Amino acid sequence: MIITGLSAGGTITTFETQNDSTLAGAISVAPFLGPAFLPPWATQAATNLLLLLPNMMLWWNPETPYSSPRMPYVYPRFATRAVAELMRLGRITAAQAGWEAPAAQGIGFLLNEADHSVNNAQARQLVAQWREDGRTVDLRFLPQADGLPHDVIDPREPHGAVSIVYPILLDMIAVDSK
Repeated sequence: MIITGLSAGGTITTFETQNDSTLAGAISVAPFLGPAFLPPWATQAATNLLLLLPNMMLWWNPETPYSSPRMPYVYPRFATRAVAELMRLGRITAAQAGWEAPAAQGIGFLLNEADHSVNNAQARQLVAQWREDGRTVDLRFLPQADGLPHDVIDPREPHGAVSIVYPILLDMIAVDSK
């Protein structure tokens, strides 16, 4: 089985990569291991703070607090507790990577250099750790010049370009399935 996940799903994919030996492959796309504006060294403190504070529902975009008519299935708010739990899962995965090699067979990351939502430095740190364990990690980048949004998967994303992203993902899946 090959799994792939975007954002929160990418975080879960990194955890499964580390822990599930039944996976033939796992591809994390823009995994949310921490917010882009937060340096990696501050992630644990931010996680702890968010876990201590009451849960809040925040708008993705306070200037337009509603779902896009083109994407009515996207909830326009997020829970701070969910963000904290995702960051905690990312920290757990990074800690596990420090003492044991990842369990999945094939490992891939697709990072978007134009992404203003997730911290790519943390994903690179995890890739480096897995490579230190002797594992091959297929690390690919969507260039800054493409100006793609965080959600590079949804064909309804107004600023997306699945014509660029899908062929890369299909190639990564094909590599993992060999």
